[in-house]
Amino acid sequence: MNPMRAVRMAAGVAGLLIGTALAAVAQGSYPNRAIHIIVPYPAGGIVDIVARAITEQGGRDWKQTIVV
Repeated sequence: MNPMRAVRMAAGVAGLLIGTALAAVAQGSYPNRAIHIIVPYPAGGIVDIVARAITEQGGRDWKQTIVV
């Protein structure tokens, strides 16, 4: 293997790793506001109950407020 090719390959890999790390830091905590889910059915119906049950678990997993 050509030594210059190895150096270029190592520099490319290093650049990808640094770029990925910077992108992860730049995102921060997304989403930064409450998530709103609109259920187009009457309150108290089976669809509403299921939506609230699912979003309750999702809110705990994501550590984010979800409003149904």
